[in-house]
Amino acid sequence: MIKYTSANQVSIDDFLIPQGKQLNPNNRWIKLAKIIPWDDLSKIYTKKMSQKMGRKSICPRKIIGAIIIKHLKSLSDEDTIEEIRENSYMQYFLGFSEYTYDQVFTPSLFVTIRKRLGLEEFKDLIEKIVSTTEEVIARQQVKKKKRPKDHDDNGNKGHLIVDATVAPADIKYPADLDLLNQARVKG
Repeated sequence: MIKYTSANQVSIDDFLIPQGKQLNPNNRWIKLAKIIPWDDLSKIYTKKMSQKMGRKSICPRKIIGAIIIKHLKSLSDEDTIEEIRENSYMQYFLGFSEYTYDQVFTPSLFVTIRKRLGLEEFKDLIEKIVSTTEEVIARQQVKKKKRPKDHDDNGNKGHLIVDATVAPADIKYPADLDLLNQARVKG
């Protein structure tokens, strides 16, 4: 049995975390949560599942989000669940309305999901995730190109060191023993 809530989720300001703090809206997981087509991915995920029979399922967004986290961070099944458990930003990404230290689901469910979906549906889901991720990366690269460059029109580049007590370590000074030894050997 499938119980799915649309991708409309609680606003970032209403997401509750311990100590009454709020999440940073510029965090990568929050930005990614807004961009991913959750409803489209959920349709692919739920295609083979019964709407009426069986036990109530875990929300497809939590499953799909966990798969995305697992592959983006190259984690094992167990590490993915533990990472989600410890990170309020990832929990927001999965659609939670508040932080919880409970496990999202058991790590063994990843194997069950792969078996249940079958090869074709799992490939469709992964292809949709990859294409969405590539679109996001392409948009970010376009935004980076539009940012002002780190040099002026005269071709001047580099960084200005304002503090006179700090100097790059790769410059040799007259008091440097290697420099004095080179002068002795050549002289």
